[in-house]
Amino acid sequence: MLARFDPHDQQLRDDPYAVYATYRQADPVHWGQPFKPGDNGCWYLFRHDHVVAMLRDPRFRRKLVPADPLASGRVFGAPRGFAELSGRLLLSLDPPHHGRLRSIVAPTFTPSAIESYRMIAAKAADRLIDGLEEATAFDVIDNYAVPLSMTLIAAMLGLTADELHPDLPVWVSRFGDGFDLRKEPAAIARADDAAANMLWFFETAAASHDRLRPGLISALIAAREAGQLTHEELLALCVQLMFAAHGTTVAQIGNMIADLWTRPDQLALLRAHPELMAAAVNESLRFNGSVQSTAARKPIEDVTLGGAHIRAGQPVIAFVGAANRDPKVFEEPDRFDITRARGAAVMFGAGIHYCLGARLARLECQIAVGTLMRRLPRLTLTERTQLHRHTNIVLPALLHLKAVTAA
Repeated sequence: MLARFDPHDQQLRDDPYAVYATYRQADPVHWGQPFKPGDNGCWYLFRHDHVVAMLRDPRFRRKLVPADPLASGRVFGAPRGFAELSGRLLLSLDPPHHGRLRSIVAPTFTPSAIESYRMIAAKAADRLIDGLEEATAFDVIDNYAVPLSMTLIAAMLGLTADELHPDLPVWVSRFGDGFDLRKEPAAIARADDAAANMLWFFETAAASHDRLRPGLISALIAAREAGQLTHEELLALCVQLMFAAHGTTVAQIGNMIADLWTRPDQLALLRAHPELMAAAVNESLRFNGSVQSTAARKPIEDVTLGGAHIRAGQPVIAFVGAANRDPKVFEEPDRFDITRARGAAVMFGAGIHYCLGARLARLECQIAVGTLMRRLPRLTLTERTQLHRHTNIVLPALLHLKAVTAA
């Protein structure tokens, strides 16, 4: 008999794809154990078609009664703690609030805007490798992926890399702990502290920012002065960029490097055919994505999905990691294959919450991995530590990825 899915199950952290496969085959729209204390259960989705259907269905909302401070005239104070701040991120908002704020930041992520960051990323990657070429060993995450990402984020914000607080990567990681389905008190405490620190940083940065400098901060200040968003929304959007563009992208770079360098045949194929780089990025996103599930949504009315009757107000979580290994969509889904034709992977979501930074993430992964492969051809991984597998099943990032520059 199939046990009720439990987000606290150790096996989910140790071997998530095996757990996904069990429920995807036996009960793909599953009423499982609650992730939130006090609830009596939660719906979990494991099949590709069900995940996509839910993400595109406007009846599934993050909040049953959306609150738009500009439309309603309500006054919202500064967010306090993880719960309140995360509730103001774009991924947590519903129409019309979501559309209003998304339209303000969308110009930062147009194809031409993203392409303008290519040279910045390429120069930063080469500069970082310059400093690592003579190193006997280094950490691919800490010494390469993190500073590369921070350089790009600084450019997008309209800051220099030196103006970013050195603890921002730590704060982003701890903020991400708050999204774990288990909601452990220690993780929430870390996320609360990180939220306060990031709000302080962006409050200070916005107050002293030269508005003539191009970048997202200047654009948000102009929108605030035009009455298009509140000051609190400005801060939340800055945190959104920091969290989405840094945390998940750094994790994906780590995943991709680990996936390639532990599969010599695929790495050799990519070296021989660098034109496969875009396909390799897509395959890494499908095979081992840095985001494994959505946040909970609730239908505003009763909905039937996959033969299951979901009542209005019941929480629903979609496992995109399970959808991306669905054998009905992907042939041999558990095989990492950089020649795989680009399919319908759900790595960046779907519907109105489709990730604005998808192009940027792909670009950054291509440059990070391509530069590493070109500049350090004898690079060998010595350690693959997945400590976050044991603390965050939503964002299972590699904390460290040790490497040596010569075999």
